[in-house]
Amino acid sequence: MSVAQTQVHNSQLPFSAEWMARLAALVAAIIGLWVMVGWKLHPDWKDSTTVFMNPLTAMNFLMCAIALWLVSGARTQLRPLVVAIAFIQILLGLMVCLSWVMGKDFTFDDWLFQNLYGIPDLIVNNIAVPTALAFVFLGLALTIMDVRRDEKRWPAEILVFLVFLLSLFSILSYLFGITGLTFLGWKAQMALSTANTFVLLCFGFWCARADWSIVHLMRQRTAGGAVVRQLIPAAILVPVVLSWLRYQGIYYNIFGRDFGISLFTVSIIAVFTLMVYYLGWTLHRSDLQQRESSQKLQDSELRYRVLTESAHDAIITIDPKGTILSWNRFAAELYGYTEEEVIGKPGSILSPPEVLEQQQRQQQEQPPQEAPEVALTAETVGLKKDGTRFPIEYSIAHWDIPEGRFYTAIVRDITERKKAEEQLRELNASLNERALELNKDLVRKTQEMEFINRELEAFAFSVSHDLRAPLRSLNGFSQALLEDYSDQLDETGQDYLDRIKKNSDRMAHLIDDILHLSRISRTEMRHQKVNLTALAESVLEDLRFADPERKVEVEIQPGLAAVGDPTLLRVVLQNLLGNAWKFTSRTEQARIQFGQMQDDQQDVYFVADNGAGFDMQNMDRLFGVFQRLHKNSEFEGTGVGLASVQRVIHRHGGRVWAHGEVGKGATFFFTLGHFNEDTGEQA
Repeated sequence: MSVAQTQVHNSQLPFSAEWMARLAALVAAIIGLWVMVGWKLHPDWKDSTTVFMNPLTAMNFLMCAIALWLVSGARTQLRPLVVAIAFIQILLGLMVCLSWVMGKDFTFDDWLFQNLYGIPDLIVNNIAVPTALAFVFLGLALTIMDVRRDEKRWPAEILVFLVFLLSLFSILSYLFGITGLTFLGWKAQMALSTANTFVLLCFGFWCARADWSIVHLMRQRTAGGAVVRQLIPAAILVPVVLSWLRYQGIYYNIFGRDFGISLFTVSIIAVFTLMVYYLGWTLHRSDLQQRESSQKLQDSELRYRVLTESAHDAIITIDPKGTILSWNRFAAELYGYTEEEVIGKPGSILSPPEVLEQQQRQQQEQPPQEAPEVALTAETVGLKKDGTRFPIEYSIAHWDIPEGRFYTAIVRDITERKKAEEQLRELNASLNERALELNKDLVRKTQEMEFINRELEAFAFSVSHDLRAPLRSLNGFSQALLEDYSDQLDETGQDYLDRIKKNSDRMAHLIDDILHLSRISRTEMRHQKVNLTALAESVLEDLRFADPERKVEVEIQPGLAAVGDPTLLRVVLQNLLGNAWKFTSRTEQARIQFGQMQDDQQDVYFVADNGAGFDMQNMDRLFGVFQRLHKNSEFEGTGVGLASVQRVIHRHGGRVWAHGEVGKGATFFFTLGHFNEDTGEQA
């Protein structure tokens, strides 16, 4: 159910008039069938003092019930049947009236009683004139209700009301104990069951056309509906009750006829005066509430007008036909139309023709959808009064009332924003081009540096390899001189030869370290899971084997593992643990620690010792090639080990750094980048 339908529904009392009409039709049909069957099963009804319904009347009630059931729905294909039933009611009613006027029986009463029911005696309960007139009025009402579909249906309602009055006349006569009423010699009183059935059918016909009958007004949640709901029952019941009390008072000699008339009149005046007072007070309160609601509505409209006029966006309201209803000051500035020029004009004047065509195509191509409850925001092109097109952003929302669906749009000019977006796109394109150029330069520089590094590594390897041969000759001849001619040399000559031999050995170690560093840079890496704990224990076992006399406290964290090249990682631990072993050689209670910690959710490995340490001011020289922070007389070395560590760590995508203090030891930290199995790269 839409919002509009809900609002219409909420303005009426919650009961289904259509189902009430069908219920009345069903009960009337049951009464008709019961009477027709009853005459067959109880032929002695003719001898009863009670006046029973004529079987022909029962047949007519059955047909009227069928017609009522049909007109209460929307069965257009069965309307000819309703017209046929209405024609039969009119015809039979007129025949009964004609028979009473001419004094002859033109109906089927004798045939029904004598042939169908087998009752040969004279029947005294022929159809009364009010019954015949009632059927004529119902037939005419059915014809008007079914044929005339415009607003001029009041004759049908009057005809049904006349049927109601005829029925009420007979019911009241029975209430006051009056039977056998005649008029001009005609039978003027219906059977009580007939009168009650007519009242039921009248109620059903009013409910069947609840969109325009008296039931429509009674269902409304308005002051008029409240008055009708309260006055009509009172208008019927109050006179009846007071008349019955007057009749009983006269009948039982409680008061005389003249006093009864006066009492009845005063009672009528008193009751209706009280009712008028009560209804007047009710309407007065309703009027006050309506005035209060009207004032609130005016205040709300004023607040809306102030809000729209002070807004910095165009606010436009459009009715269900697409006509502009409201237009604020900023809308006039935005589009160039004054409020007088645009109110009542179609909203299509605010959009270019191509936008309207595009919207029509979208509506034709896409199936109709329920509009969202929240405001819809989109961008399009607007059209000013002078024909200028400009970009706009609009937010549109709908609201429903019984008159239909209305729309309110908030529109803003986004010309400056579009210019800024275009400038931003141009800037992004320029930055992308510049970034591509810088990337190309970076790639070129990187390639040049890689080429230079490869050349330097090749040169270093070649020089180191070529220096080995003469160095071996120098070392060999120095050794031969010491062995073969030592007796011919004095102490000074032997000392010179010892120095030559030691320096040549040192040069050999230096050449080996250079070659080793070159191999580290050129070796292809093999990534696999490495047990760093076991690797560190193996390195320390080698150190202990080479220097079994030393006593060093070693702490290795268990379960350390990483992904990397096992050979290169061994080089890292050999150098770091070897340095720790070497620089703690002069410490009485030497201690070496290898472990792991977390830093910014990254694994950081460290090697710590309590040895000689170093000055942090020399940190920039620590990982340079051939850079040493200690004299060779203090601690031997070539200055290549930490450079090799840095080269290996960088190849693994990590970084290495250190912290130390002279005489208190040093700690070396390193990380290993994440190995991507999909790309095969260390990051």
